[in-house]
Amino acid sequence: MPNTRYVNPKHLAQMELTLRKVYNSTFDEGDIKMLLLGLRDHLQKAEKESHKRGAPREIQIGLPYLVDLADSIAHPEMKNQGRIRSHIKSTDSQIAKALARMPTQKIHSINQAKKIIDIEIPPAIKTVSAFDIAITFITFLSHCFSADFQKIHDRGADIEVCLLSMLHFMQFPQLDDAVQKTDSHSRQAYLALHTFNGFHHINAVVLNSDYKNLLDQSTLQSSHHPSPTNVFQVFSSSVPAEIGMNFNALTPEIVFATRDPSGKIALKKYHPS
Repeated sequence: MPNTRYVNPKHLAQMELTLRKVYNSTFDEGDIKMLLLGLRDHLQKAEKESHKRGAPREIQIGLPYLVDLADSIAHPEMKNQGRIRSHIKSTDSQIAKALARMPTQKIHSINQAKKIIDIEIPPAIKTVSAFDIAITFITFLSHCFSADFQKIHDRGADIEVCLLSMLHFMQFPQLDDAVQKTDSHSRQAYLALHTFNGFHHINAVVLNSDYKNLLDQSTLQSSHHPSPTNVFQVFSSSVPAEIGMNFNALTPEIVFATRDPSGKIALKKYHPS
């Protein structure tokens, strides 16, 4: 008997209804989340074959991160594996190594009290374009559901806003594999929206960063100060910040991408009633 996978027809109908909302520009974050879950199996299979088939560069870059995001939605517990986690882990280590040999003029400041560094990020450390993730989503959505690529592509900026909101507040409680979870000195991280130069981006905030060895040890050992914190951009975006809507990765709030009364997609802070 052939290995055939049957899909619930109600699920397919729901996907088609949600796709119409994309066509009509009435979708929000919840709709993009549902479509991403529907694409998850296709994305996982494609990730294994993308290099063999010579996929376009933006797809090869965006696909692993899109798969990781889909996995985090399917399994919303805090992440202990995946491309995003490994990217944060390696970037933090690279920054620490770069800081150790960095010329003084490229170190903007080291706040010993708050244990936060501000340096010129070395050119070798690259951010990921959020639009590469968005175009990957659009490409697979149009392919898997025989949808109108151009029509979905025209909604690309709004889709990118939804994906940024979904990345916001992803948690990575254990970056150091060899360290027990009870070890309070192991690295932990989260992703958060951060507004910079008029655009919304996604930054990583790493607690107990690898650069802790470069700080004043007497300050480091004091229980009255916070853990060494490294903040760096992971996903760059061309999404302009709404007037009066600014985010700080060090003080994150719960955010959703929703439609305002005019029908425009926007990032809205959640305030429980």
